[in-house]
Amino acid sequence: MTVVAQAENLVKPDGALSSVSAAGDDNNTLAVASTVSGALSFVAASLSVEERTSFSWTLQEMIDWCTYEGQECDMKGHFASFNDPTMGNCYTFNSINSTRDFKAIQAGEKGGLSMMMKVNQTQYASWTDVAGIRVFFHDKRELVYPESVSITVTPGTATSAVIARSETLRMGQPYGNCTNDKAVSSYYFTGPYMQEGCMRSCYQDNVQRVCGCMNPCYPIPLGKKACTLDSRKCVQKFDDDYGDSNTWNCNCPMPCNQVDYLAGASRTDFRKNPAQCLAEQNATLRNDCFELFQHNRILIHVYYANIITIKFEEEELYPIMKLLSDTGGNIGLLYGISVITVIEFAFTVVMVIYYGATNQTL
Repeated sequence: MTVVAQAENLVKPDGALSSVSAAGDDNNTLAVASTVSGALSFVAASLSVEERTSFSWTLQEMIDWCTYEGQECDMKGHFASFNDPTMGNCYTFNSINSTRDFKAIQAGEKGGLSMMMKVNQTQYASWTDVAGIRVFFHDKRELVYPESVSITVTPGTATSAVIARSETLRMGQPYGNCTNDKAVSSYYFTGPYMQEGCMRSCYQDNVQRVCGCMNPCYPIPLGKKACTLDSRKCVQKFDDDYGDSNTWNCNCPMPCNQVDYLAGASRTDFRKNPAQCLAEQNATLRNDCFELFQHNRILIHVYYANIITIKFEEEELYPIMKLLSDTGGNIGLLYGISVITVIEFAFTVVMVIYYGATNQTL
């Protein structure tokens, strides 16, 4: 069967992408692009990791140069990679397997990560709305997913991402309900326990129960299969009918130890005449250089506004030992007053009786 015939089958009224045909008849290009983009993860999930990896850019194809605190990055030792059916090839700087454990010792741009990234827009699919790269901020032990904290950087811009780190320490039983391990019904994410990871794992179980497969947008355990394009309508119907997580019957407590990153970004356009291009003597090469920076280059700086970590820690407001001590003291005090009162009252009664009988005082 030819590619054209396969595409025609997909957009038939009973096909997996039947909505594309109706949107195309209405000239709704946004709906067409959204449907096709959403279907890609289902198609990619049916391929092997090696095949998916070959379709995305390598680290060398994405990064022109990289520095941390002004020192050149080691592209092999400082970055780790993984492939996701939804996001493609992803690269993590300072991962858990990095040959160096990077620490922030100074705030500001000079104390952070700087990269000149490459985006070849000629290789983008025709239905793509925006060209750019998504940058995620997370703990080095965590696995990111599409909803993780991130920003999108676009070509022709210099972006400064200012991050802040906070840590939350919660108390477990009997003071609250939290956990540090993955002793929940299902957990398919790597790294430390996250409540969102637990909820997404529970979501996958529910999709499996209804559709017989799991959503390829999130991790899938061994022995389970990802939903293909033919099952996409079932997943969409599940999301529409059971979008409220309260219907999933999940038990996902908060983590006792939680690290969060907040990011704020500022963006400026590249200079119309970058210094690298002005050095070119040939007018054609100079114009090509200008075009390259405006459409295929992204400069990004990631750094801390300050190296202070905000820490929230739960503590006992009234410790149990203090409660026992105060209770014992109060009981002793009250008991002592009662005995003395009884003795004094009895002594008074005896004195009255004796005085009445003998007309003498004790």
